[in-house]
Amino acid sequence: MVTMSRAPGPPRPARWAPRRSCPRRSSGGFGGRAPGFAAAAGRARRIAAVGLALAAATIGLAPRGARAADAPPTVPPATNAATVERDVVYGRAGGDDLRLDVTRPAGDGPFPAVLLLHGGGWQQGSRTELDGIARALADRGWVAASASYRLAPRFRFPAAVEDASCAVRYLRAEAARWRIDPARIAAWGEGEGGHLALLVALLGRGDGFDGMGGHAETSRAVAAAVAFGAPSQLSAWSAWRGAEPHLRQRYGKGSAGLLLDFLGSEDRGAPVFAAASPLTWVGAGDPPVLSVHGEQDPVVP
Repeated sequence: MVTMSRAPGPPRPARWAPRRSCPRRSSGGFGGRAPGFAAAAGRARRIAAVGLALAAATIGLAPRGARAADAPPTVPPATNAATVERDVVYGRAGGDDLRLDVTRPAGDGPFPAVLLLHGGGWQQGSRTELDGIARALADRGWVAASASYRLAPRFRFPAAVEDASCAVRYLRAEAARWRIDPARIAAWGEGEGGHLALLVALLGRGDGFDGMGGHAETSRAVAAAVAFGAPSQLSAWSAWRGAEPHLRQRYGKGSAGLLLDFLGSEDRGAPVFAAASPLTWVGAGDPPVLSVHGEQDPVVP
């Protein structure tokens, strides 16, 4: 298990009032990999999905009875008995219903749950892209919820993290309906979704960005998070030069334009860059975090 480290860093503007400060370090990009990386990314996503189950077995998130206390972590065999319920409304924000798809195993539970968050440069992507991962996890004893959230440029930060927080609160508030153990909810995401998963895991009570989507009285805390190719310090992120044409082809803009659409600023010293960076919020007491990066990823260098 890889956890995010903490060290003193420069003070942040009071407007955002982060509860802790972190070192400055380079971070990577997200969704929409350059040609030639699609197959490798697909394999890595499948590995990361199974990795979540393996990591969970070591921190008490695995389905009950999956392993003995003194046994090495294992992934339970697939049961092929998962069911899917689509277009479940988990909140409302920006005048729109917020929806997720719930894939769950057979049985009475309660089961551990994982919130799945798709990538796409903060402005594209669909929750259905993660159907395969959701099914793989449900077949192994997890309730997997793939959520949609508000996208840029129509909705800028912190809309997306507010929606991800709302989704966690919904799963906890509706734990009995979905046969979820409310103490064993994790977050998983790739690219932009990984960035959101990290923020949900690292933001604490009173740090803000809860939103008004619903279930305000319920905690958004997660027991663990997995991020695949996610940026952790936005002020330092940019794709390799060779990947910029691919970003412009897919999104109509490069990495700087994606940040502008998401954050509303080009000034990397602006408070919003720090507020939207997971590293800003790292501190003692955070849940376990597994951050997966590829050494040859041109978008997450």
